[in-house]
Amino acid sequence: MRFLLGAMVVTLASGTMVLGGEVSGELQRAPWSGTYWALKTCETAFASWGQGLAPFEKYDNYVFVTKGKNPGATVREADPANGHNEASLPNGESWTGHCHGWAPASLLEAEPPEVVTIKLDEQVRFLKLKVKNAASAKKGISKNPAEAYTVRKGNPDKALELHSADTKAMLTEIYTETRTHFWGNRYDGRNPNRTDPAYLDIKPNIMHQLLVQYIKEKNEGLVFDIDPGYMVWNQPVYKFESKWTENGGKLQVTTTVWYADDNGVDPNFHGLIHKNKTYTYTLKRDSQGNIVDGEWTGSSIDDHPDFVWHPYGVLSGQNVAGLELGVVREMIAKNGQTVAVVAGQVREGTESAGSDSSTSPAGVASVDEAAGASRSAVRRDLWRRREDVPSAPSRRPTVGETE
Repeated sequence: MRFLLGAMVVTLASGTMVLGGEVSGELQRAPWSGTYWALKTCETAFASWGQGLAPFEKYDNYVFVTKGKNPGATVREADPANGHNEASLPNGESWTGHCHGWAPASLLEAEPPEVVTIKLDEQVRFLKLKVKNAASAKKGISKNPAEAYTVRKGNPDKALELHSADTKAMLTEIYTETRTHFWGNRYDGRNPNRTDPAYLDIKPNIMHQLLVQYIKEKNEGLVFDIDPGYMVWNQPVYKFESKWTENGGKLQVTTTVWYADDNGVDPNFHGLIHKNKTYTYTLKRDSQGNIVDGEWTGSSIDDHPDFVWHPYGVLSGQNVAGLELGVVREMIAKNGQTVAVVAGQVREGTESAGSDSSTSPAGVASVDEAAGASRSAVRRDLWRRREDVPSAPSRRPTVGETE
């Protein structure tokens, strides 16, 4: 961002304005809404949206049916030792969850169909986690995944149905480990503290520049932690409008951002529920007209983004639960198609898998085989790994340029 002196012309990457002006941007594809999948309920492993199977049980069964081995995603998610099930913790907080996975997934992945039906070429009996609810799951159950599943009784199935909640749960889990650019510092204090730099950042000049560079110029979304305090609410931002006037050598700016919502959203919701926030701030320039600083004003001093990040891909092929992005995309692509049941599955009239299931009657892969070396549990909606973390945008664009 640059300001040309003399004529008092405001110059932005999007054009020029005199004494005041405006700039706006909106992604060509808006993100989709979903839930943040609270750790306190662990619905990814224990709630059902069709066929009596949780989202990750449907993932396990698809891989089992088509590839001959259960990856054990459900038991890994259910195991409190892995940090994704806090149902038994007396002091577990209701707001902690997977919003850091949902936000990038909704920006980087197209919204799945409301229903995906994968037909099977013969009837099978699906696998089901033996543990009935999240609070009953014991630490360490994923160490012996072969003992964690049972063959479901009742009528056999000849199709696997995925609903919005199922596919969104899978994508959200996978994107909890995301490649990012990151700006700002998390404020971890319980009460507002205007003397703490971590509370006052992210600086508004950085936020303003990121909105212009990424959403307007690059058509790439950003994630805001919209709560400047202790809690973390990662929200995918897809639209903004900024207006400003010059007053006493400073720019007085008002910016509204729009983002997809996840708080209180039905897990099976399909589409976009949006909210918006309006921020006010001043921007300061140097003798060359470059914006070098900014300050929040009015109510935005205590209500501004805590940090901002730009997601651009998954960090690896699998995460703590052992889900693979390629498999989930494959499942969605199989909508309406018939897939072959491979040898050794739990077919109608049988009580166990065939002899090719090497690890157990359910053919459950070992922890190391399915998920690799153990990963640090994700806590309080923060990620443990990220790449390319500059403290500010690399440079200020001039007219018509992108970063």
